[in-house]
Amino acid sequence: MIFYSDYHGIINLYKPVGVSSTDCTNWVKRLLCIKKVGHGGTLDPFAEGILPIGINKGTKLLESYLQGSKSYIGHVTAGYKTDTLDSEGKILEIGDSKINQAHLLSIQSKFIGTFFQDTPAFSARKVKGKRLYKSAREGIEVKDRPKREVTIFSLEIRDLRESSFTIEVECSKGTYIRQLVADIAKEINLNMTLDRLIRTKVAKLEVENSIYHWDLLRLIQNNETIDGQYFKTPFA
Repeated sequence: MIFYSDYHGIINLYKPVGVSSTDCTNWVKRLLCIKKVGHGGTLDPFAEGILPIGINKGTKLLESYLQGSKSYIGHVTAGYKTDTLDSEGKILEIGDSKINQAHLLSIQSKFIGTFFQDTPAFSARKVKGKRLYKSAREGIEVKDRPKREVTIFSLEIRDLRESSFTIEVECSKGTYIRQLVADIAKEINLNMTLDRLIRTKVAKLEVENSIYHWDLLRLIQNNETIDGQYFKTPFA
């Protein structure tokens, strides 16, 4: 019989849409019957992709092991704007949905580099001890939302259509892709919303080597070992 309490490392878990990062962490904790489980790099419920899960001693190494850039693929739709800057939020404005493609392509390079990015109203960052999303849900406008220095290493717009496109971004830790899309929308004076987001890379972890939760469940039910490309052991 395999005792998963003897495992120490990081699981490259693929988080599905509709669940929180904390939900995934608690699920792994119950599944493996271990107490020390944590995740590195929160994903919003509407997002999917890589969610690094540290187990046992692996929780202590999450921050240091995962130093490096992150990569995302997002789908953007023009014509509306929400309070959360993604498709989960309340629609605030509806308008023109035709993208000036030449203008959009001409300004994408302006967002490559290091700059201070606004923090979305709906985010987990704290101001005066209170998480911003809690204030936003209560209808309280926080005017002194902090900015964070971020770096966009690369940004590519592809699959450009009349009212939508795909965006691929490699960026530093702490970058909000939905805020990046909102800033691009402001630059071209058009309402746009991020309606899908996939995290494809976190430092050394890549989406091709991640494991879906149902595959992990099958391994545990069959009392199989956790190994392979989806499990990293920094202690080896």
